[in-house]
Amino acid sequence: MQVYGINLSDIINTLRSYNIIMPLGLVKEGNYTFPMRFVSETETPEKIGNLPLMRGKIRLKDIAQIQEETKKEDSEVLLNGKRGYLIQIYREWKKNTVVVSKDVREILKKIKKKYPNLEYNIIYDDAKFIESAFINIIFSLIFGGILAFFALSLFTGNIRIPFVLSLSMPLSIIPSFFLFYLFRVNINIMSLSGLALAVGMLVDASIVVLENIITRRDVIQGTTEVALPVITSILTTVAVFFPIIYIHGIAGMMLKPLSFAVISTLLISLFVAFSLLPLLANKIGKTPGGESRIYEEVKRGFDSLIKWAYKKRGTVYMITAFLLIFGIISSFLLKKEAVPSIYADKEIKIELPYDSDITETEAVVKRLTEYIERKNPNVKILSEIGKVDPFGISHTGSARMRISGLRQKMEWENIFHSYRNVSFSVNSINPVLSYFENTGKVTIRIPYSDFDDKEKKFSNASRVLKSAIFPYSKKVSIIELHLNQMVAERFHISPHSLFTFIKSSLSGVNVLDIERGEEKLRIRVRLGNEKNLDKLLSLKYRNIPIKELFEVKEKKVPRGIIRFNGRRCIEAILPYTGRIRIPHLPFNYEIGGEIKEYRNALRSAIFAFLIAIFLVYMILSSFYESFILPIIIMISIPFAASGGLFSLLITRTSINVISLIGIVVLVGIVVNNAIVLLDYAERLRRNGSSTPGMMASKKRLRPILMTTFTTVAGLLPISIGSTLQASLGRSVIGGVLISTFITLIFIPLVYDKLVS
Repeated sequence: MQVYGINLSDIINTLRSYNIIMPLGLVKEGNYTFPMRFVSETETPEKIGNLPLMRGKIRLKDIAQIQEETKKEDSEVLLNGKRGYLIQIYREWKKNTVVVSKDVREILKKIKKKYPNLEYNIIYDDAKFIESAFINIIFSLIFGGILAFFALSLFTGNIRIPFVLSLSMPLSIIPSFFLFYLFRVNINIMSLSGLALAVGMLVDASIVVLENIITRRDVIQGTTEVALPVITSILTTVAVFFPIIYIHGIAGMMLKPLSFAVISTLLISLFVAFSLLPLLANKIGKTPGGESRIYEEVKRGFDSLIKWAYKKRGTVYMITAFLLIFGIISSFLLKKEAVPSIYADKEIKIELPYDSDITETEAVVKRLTEYIERKNPNVKILSEIGKVDPFGISHTGSARMRISGLRQKMEWENIFHSYRNVSFSVNSINPVLSYFENTGKVTIRIPYSDFDDKEKKFSNASRVLKSAIFPYSKKVSIIELHLNQMVAERFHISPHSLFTFIKSSLSGVNVLDIERGEEKLRIRVRLGNEKNLDKLLSLKYRNIPIKELFEVKEKKVPRGIIRFNGRRCIEAILPYTGRIRIPHLPFNYEIGGEIKEYRNALRSAIFAFLIAIFLVYMILSSFYESFILPIIIMISIPFAASGGLFSLLITRTSINVISLIGIVVLVGIVVNNAIVLLDYAERLRRNGSSTPGMMASKKRLRPILMTTFTTVAGLLPISIGSTLQASLGRSVIGGVLISTFITLIFIPLVYDKLVS
């Protein structure tokens, strides 16, 4: 090049000038108009070598070696130790995941038919999780209805009564799908969860109406007599779900369909209770309802219990106070998280020293894969090596392994102990978290002004937050060439041309991309492949040694800079275990991640809880035209919340978005029994009864127990296992059971004390 006086820019400009594909405009041929474009391509090494330089005096091949080579791999994908390609497919916004999954599988079948030798494995499919959850909800809905039917059968000697009452469930659920369509609510996991939650409550109105019809032996009188308490109880439950619709964030996203499902089915059940049920009860009402032997035993036991409670008022007050206090204590003992933990696969993150070659990382991954396969023969292990760092760091010393179908428990600490200079971290993958950001971790962001300030704050933070991961905290050594601009100016050297020369000498310069059939080729110009610093500095540019143009400095710098809202910051990430205390840091910081999501969810739930209480009180006050009676009715609410928290504790369930909403839902559910009881007590009081609360409790025992047992029976299937809705079911069941005791024993005591 020096002999011919050719520089690097001449070669680059020649390559670019002979590779042009550009539109020219429109041209006419006869009666037709065609778009025209200019095409000049050199897509083979032979054509590139024949490109003219110095006005055709020489060819590029005379001064350069032209060869086609494969790019060196800096990342790999292994499936159970075998190399392959990873293709990740994402659905478009608002597209149905299950439909997209089916379409992709159909396309894969067609590809397999066309290319029989092609092998592929579907490692993870969100649709499978959704379909599994969907089937579980359908099962819970059906099984909950069956359990509710048997719960009704326990309290009556006439089989026709539970049969008629059970009709309320399908007659309320089926029309709700029309409302789903009308208001454009999708049938998904959460909307079906709403139906599963409501299935046990759909018979509540019908139970009270039918019980009173049978007691009065008159359809019209029996129905109209309980119309006010039944309408009030349904409206209080519906009122609780209205604030949930307006909750934002994770809670709102998940629970709006659930709320709509409950509201629609309950309103339809109210219509069924006052229209179809009296018609069906007309015939049943003429025959005695009958009481089952089980209920007769329960009734005798309850008579003894309530008499004892009225004699030992102080003991009852102590028991209720203990229930309330224990619920408060439970809230401090429970694990706290944004969404329920539903663990499926395991993920192992592997970190080798920064300068590790990809073959070293691959060897570690393969060795670990072989060990896991020996312990779990049917396991699937997807390994991504290089360029997979979760913080965007691109290097070949990192890897990530996703393990599906792990059956045998692994002692990870013992396994990793034999690897030197390799750091590991193991996490369980919660499929629910993939739908939300910032879950599964606590992020602490510490802003800084300059690098000295950063070093000082990082030192303090790393000392206090010992278990935290600090992205980009590890420093790497780099060589900096500081250009002496005065020297460069004296020799008329452009910094850009000098940069291009050094870059091409070290690793090459990408000039352009060309297409050859379905292949995409990148043309790179490289003066050499000199990796030695001394030899690189001894190179001459325009007969001037490079080392005379630069000052060489070695520095340690962070692997990257994190910015949040435009400000530079240090980021510390801690795994969120549900119980975490952030130690005091002597500077400003901001907390993000799952703890922030949990706090937002908690604030939303408290807001919804308070609004629900206010709405319930307003509804009760307007219906009963009293300020005191609604307060007595609502006594069961704090005890229900306490029971819900206690239920979470004994089932080892966390406080999360779903369980918190279960506590909110209790506000509307638990007052229903108290409304039915005190409405009857008010009638007895007006008729001159001395203990109307006790008498009403005895008289309304069967409908209250029936509504309680049907609600619990309906929720029981969704409360079993580790499904998304389990925490909601558990909190509601605990609250309903405790509130039933409060309604039947404590509220009559308080009511009789006040009216006396």
